[in-house]
Amino acid sequence: MEQSATQRPVILLVDDNPHDVVLTRLAFRKVGIIDTIKLVKDGLEAMQYLSGVGIYADRQMHPMPTLLLLDLNMPQTSGFDVLGWVRSQPLFQNLFVVVMSNSGESRDIQQAYSLGADAYLVKPNRLSDLVGMMKSIKETCLHPASKRRALAGSSVGPAVTESPAVTESTATGAQTITGTVDCNSARA
Repeated sequence: MEQSATQRPVILLVDDNPHDVVLTRLAFRKVGIIDTIKLVKDGLEAMQYLSGVGIYADRQMHPMPTLLLLDLNMPQTSGFDVLGWVRSQPLFQNLFVVVMSNSGESRDIQQAYSLGADAYLVKPNRLSDLVGMMKSIKETCLHPASKRRALAGSSVGPAVTESPAVTESTATGAQTITGTVDCNSARA
C-alpha cells in the first residue's frame, strides 16, 4: 500500500547552489525519493520554514521535516548559524541534521559536531557516490525500522560519520570522513 505524502519522510534540503540541488534531487530520485524533498536556498529561509512563519505557515504544503540536509556556506545565514539555532529550539531537538558540505576541513567538521550535527557528509565529485550516500540516508535515516549502519562507508568516496574522524585517502590524498550513524537513537 502506498504511503500518503503526510506519512512519508520529509527532507528539508538547504542549499544555495543550483548545481548541487539538481544533483542531490537526482540522486534521491535514483533511490526512489521524489516528492518529499522541500527546498530552501539559504539559512534564513530554513529557519522560517522550520518555524512555520510567513509563506511556510501552511503545514500541509510545508510539513515538518524528518531530516534536515544542510549546506554550510550560504549567503545571509550560514549553515553553522542554522545548526546552532535548530539545536537551541526545544521543538527541534529530535530533528535529524546531516551537514552536507564541500568542505572536508577538520575545523568545519568539528564545529558542525560541536553545534549538534548528527552526521557530516562531504559532497562527492561523482554522481554515483552521491547516489550511494542518498541510498544510505534513505535506508538508515528515513525508515524507523533501520538499524545501525555505515552511511556511504565504502572505500569509494566520502562518508557520513557520527563522531568526527578524518583520515587521508591513500589513493587520492583527499580527506575522507568515515564512521557510522544511528538515525534511530541520535536524537531520540
